[in-house]
Amino acid sequence: MTTSGCYSSVSWPPLRSSSSAEVQGTEPEPDRFNFLSFLATVQALQIEILPLVWDITHDDDKGFGGTSVIYQALVNLDTSFAFKTYRKQQKTEEQVFQILINEITVLSEPSVREHTNIAQLQGICWEISPSDDKPWPVLVFEKSHHGDLDHFARHGGRGMMTNDRLRLCLDVGRAVIDMHSNRK
Repeated sequence: MTTSGCYSSVSWPPLRSSSSAEVQGTEPEPDRFNFLSFLATVQALQIEILPLVWDITHDDDKGFGGTSVIYQALVNLDTSFAFKTYRKQQKTEEQVFQILINEITVLSEPSVREHTNIAQLQGICWEISPSDDKPWPVLVFEKSHHGDLDHFARHGGRGMMTNDRLRLCLDVGRAVIDMHSNRK
């Protein structure tokens, strides 16, 4: 991953778009899911487009799910982000953009955005597909100061007392309930 020289020492606070464009409503429901409808949703939800170029040539994946892979990268000495890319195999372009639009819509809900137990979306950047040179959105999240869940479970979490472990389970459960209650 590379950054432009003028951004190399910047740490970003919670970001909001500085666009002066006014968009009617913030609940976009496009008829078709594609690159343009994704950009329209990003603008309507005032999600920041970050000045980062994502380079996926290294093996620093931290986790994966049914639709995505999570990577981490150091932006500068003080700033580290988690990057969520979407698997495009066995999915149409429209399906991938629908997943992306659904996710950023839920992540932009005030109750999710203000939730202490949900990693905050900082913005989006782009990865260029090596197979077809198309730009694909990458969701950029704040990185937990405890690292990823696997690292925490193997290292930091081992010394937790039972009550702390139960409290952590409750916090995770509350976050999952809150995410599902904001589903579109």
